Amino acid sequence: RVLFFVLDEADRLLDTGCLETILKLRQMMPSLGRGGARLQTLLFSATLHTPEVKALSARITERPTLVDLKGKDALPETVHHALVRADAAADARAAAADVP
Repeated sequence: RVLFFVLDEADRLLDTGCLETILKLRQMMPSLGRGGARLQTLLFSATLHTPEVKALSARITERPTLVDLKGKDALPETVHHALVRADAAADARAAAADVP
C-alpha cells in the first residue's frame, strides 16, 4: 500500500526526461488507500515556480499547498537544528587505538 509519492529535485527529474515515467508511476498508485487514507504527493525542488514544475504539480496533485522558504531568515517552528562538535584528530587517534 502506497501512502506517499515523493519526488525530490523534481526540476532535475523533468530535465532528464522522466516526465512519462513519473506519470506512469502516479497512475499505478491508488488515490485512496486502505481505510480511505489519501495518497500524499510531495515535490521538492529549488525551482518550484518554473512552468514545468507547476505543470507537473497540476497533473499529479489535488489542491496542492506550496511551502516556499526562499529568502526567509527565520525557520518554521517545526524545523529543529542540532550542532555536534567533533575533534577530527581525536577521532583519528581513537580509531587508530582500536586497530589491533
